[in-house]
Amino acid sequence: MLRIAALIFIILISSSAFAEQWTFSDKTSTPGSKWIATVSNANGETLNVWRKIARAGYEAYAEFNLSGNAKFADKLPKYQIDNGKLEDANVIKRAGDNLGRRWAFIESGQAVWRIWQSTDTQLTSQDALNPWITGNQITIEYIDSKQQKKTAKFSLAGSGTAINMAIAGPIQ
Repeated sequence: MLRIAALIFIILISSSAFAEQWTFSDKTSTPGSKWIATVSNANGETLNVWRKIARAGYEAYAEFNLSGNAKFADKLPKYQIDNGKLEDANVIKRAGDNLGRRWAFIESGQAVWRIWQSTDTQLTSQDALNPWITGNQITIEYIDSKQQKKTAKFSLAGSGTAINMAIAGPIQ
């Protein structure tokens, strides 16, 4: 009986660790984007980072997907990497709206917001993406469709390789 309990514990730990691993893959559903970096948490939520070719260079977007049939309220999330500044995606949306650009939006159980822009795909330590690739954890605060405040957390361990590949990968 103890062996079975130990085996179940190991499987749970392994699946939790696996759920927090960043991957890199093809993304063909977004125009101007080819590659995507993805991580899932133990709650089944996913966080994606992908590049878009824009008018003045390149942009990177965060795409946060709730699990199951959960939906967002009409307000974009806030996020914080480690103990850094609490960022509000609603500010990004307003800035984009002022320029006639769609830099952030919510569609049902998905929130998308711009996190980086540059004329070059080479990332530096001064880039807005640097905390995404060097940080330990991102915490996302949001309001669900039932007006409940929720928090999602994702590990950033291993994000550097996946995000760099998504940003610097060629468009084919």
